Amino acid sequence: MCPLVFFYFIVFILFAAVAIAAVAQFLMSNPGAMALLKGGSGSLSWLNNGILDVEGQKVTFVYRSASKNSPSRLHASLTGNFFAHALFRTESQADRLAKGIGLCQEIQLFDPAFDTAVYVECDDQAFISNLLNAAQAKDHLKNILKTFTSLEINGAACSMVKTPCDAAWGAYDQEMTAAAASMVALTAHMPSPEPGQSSATPLTDANRSLTAWFIGAAFVFVVGGIVSIIWGFLSFPPVAPGKIFILSLKVSVLAAGLFVFYAFHALKGTSIALRAFTVTAFAGGIGLLLLGWGGMILVNGAQDVSEKALHHVRIIGKYITHSKNSTSYHLTTTAWDPDFADYRFTVSSWDYDRINMNDPCVITTKSGLLKFEWVVSHVCG
Repeated sequence: MCPLVFFYFIVFILFAAVAIAAVAQFLMSNPGAMALLKGGSGSLSWLNNGILDVEGQKVTFVYRSASKNSPSRLHASLTGNFFAHALFRTESQADRLAKGIGLCQEIQLFDPAFDTAVYVECDDQAFISNLLNAAQAKDHLKNILKTFTSLEINGAACSMVKTPCDAAWGAYDQEMTAAAASMVALTAHMPSPEPGQSSATPLTDANRSLTAWFIGAAFVFVVGGIVSIIWGFLSFPPVAPGKIFILSLKVSVLAAGLFVFYAFHALKGTSIALRAFTVTAFAGGIGLLLLGWGGMILVNGAQDVSEKALHHVRIIGKYITHSKNSTSYHLTTTAWDPDFADYRFTVSSWDYDRINMNDPCVITTKSGLLKFEWVVSHVCG
């Protein structure tokens, strides 16, 4: 692949990622836009255009039905400038385990019934204490979590999410209305920002930025790994890719282990460490394995200065594979090395139609810098 083409491909990937993130952020921070995109109220027959008026406050409901890859979801939001970031949800066994091993650290309100039932994703003690020590504030939050999965305060909006959410939920009308009223009442207890204060949760904001950095780095590894593998297989296709992958593990497993170890110690001690570390460790580990494999294929071929070798073989197999949006055509030849049984490669549909069984084929290879033979070209028919 031409280096210039590769550069433009990387730029396109980065541009697309930024565009998708910007659109998603806009929709999530603008419930009206989301409601318009989803067609208004959907199945919300008990609401007027997906908006419920609660003591003069407009709570916007958006329902998304279940799809093949995601469950149904109800999103209810109240817009405003709340100067804070926090998320409340039911505490799980995984949360307790993460706290037990020191990965997560959660703010405690010294109310055993509340502390064991609700998990607080916020690291600013003063803000949480001021918000939930107000009269009935914890009762409002418990009432919300009886019906909804989580409540999030995210600067420009306060949102409730219920997932999965049954499409035939007419019986839940009163619970939905009560939860909306509790959300409005809870936001009334929000502490006012001090003069010049841009956020009531600066420590949480800093931790979110650190989390975003690690997750971003992990996905850069994934993109880099995918690009290097595509580039390597297109430019220097190895005859035995499995063998070079096994060799690459000696480097990539060590790199992945070091990255996961560093991420654990950098992210631990925050309330959002479990989810951040899980995503970072999984994506970063997979990305580094791919990057090690693709990088070794590129080094093996790009730095190879060996002489070319010609192998005269015959076609012994033809087959077609189908994916959702494409069809691929493959040929199989006899082997020229006792270390493998045959050699398979992909051709165009025109070549596939014109080449017959037992046709001769000349395959040109080079030995590779790391002694993994790779194919320069093949001429068949």
